[in-house]
Amino acid sequence: KCFGLAPGTKIEDIDFDQAVQWLSLPRHICNHPTSGKPVSSNIGRFGPYIQHGNIFATLKKDCGYDVFNVIPEVAVELVDAKAIADKPLAELGDHDGQEILVKKGRWGPYLKFGREKVPLPQKFKDNVDGFSLDEALKLLDGKGLLGKKKKAGSKSPAKKNAFQMFMAEKRPGLKAEGLALGQIQKKGAALWKDMGEQEKQAYQKIADNANAELGLDSTTATRGSSSSSKASSSKSPGKKNAFQMFMAEKRPEMKAEGLALGQIQKKGAALW
Repeated sequence: KCFGLAPGTKIEDIDFDQAVQWLSLPRHICNHPTSGKPVSSNIGRFGPYIQHGNIFATLKKDCGYDVFNVIPEVAVELVDAKAIADKPLAELGDHDGQEILVKKGRWGPYLKFGREKVPLPQKFKDNVDGFSLDEALKLLDGKGLLGKKKKAGSKSPAKKNAFQMFMAEKRPGLKAEGLALGQIQKKGAALWKDMGEQEKQAYQKIADNANAELGLDSTTATRGSSSSSKASSSKSPGKKNAFQMFMAEKRPEMKAEGLALGQIQKKGAALW
C-alpha cells in the first residue's frame, strides 16, 4: 500500500509509528446519525478532509483536530455544513427538460443550466431571492445559450429508447428521496431490470412516439436481414463505474471554482 505525504511534511521527519498510522487511513470515525452511512477522515493531495458519501469537507488546521483524533460530533458537523453549502441557492425551474439552478461559487452566485454556468448580475451578489425564472431565461438567452440552432453537417438528434423514457418518469421521484446522481442511476437500473417485458414495451411505445416527432426510426435493422431487431426496451443500460458518477456530480462545482480541465481531473482523483 502506498500513501502520499501530507502537504508540508518532510519524509525525513516521519518515523515508523507515524508511517504505520498514515497507512491505516482512511479512518472510520462514526456512522452518520441521519443517513447511517460511514463518516471517515483521510488525507488527500490538498490536505486532510472528512468524507460522508459524496460529501467531502476540509478539515482545517484551526479546528483543533487532525484526521487521527477528530471526534464524531465535529466530523458530522463539518459534513453537514458542507452538504448545506453544496445545495443550490435556488431551484428556478426548467427549460427544455434541463434544470435551471442558482448555485454558490467562489466568486459569487452563478446560474447553472446543463453544463453552462453564467454569473448572476452584480445586484444579486448578496441576495438571490429576487432572481426569477424569467430573469434567468433572459440572461441565458442574452448569452446565446437558449434555442441554439444545429450547425450544418452536425449529427442528427439521438434516438430515444425505452430505458430513457422510464428514467425521465422515475428520476424526479428518486431525486425527491434525496439520492445522489449515481444512486439514482443505480436504483433506476435495478427497477428496470425487475420490470416485466410488457411494462417495458409500454415505455418503448413512448420512445417510438418521441422518435417519430423527431423524424427518427425507432427500429434497427438486424445484420443480414431487413426486418427490425428487438426493441431497445430489452437492452440493459450501459454500465458506468463509480468514479465516473462521482466526477459527473463534482465536475460542475470544480469548474465553477475556475479550475482548468487538468486541475479538475487531478482534484477529482485526489478527492476520490
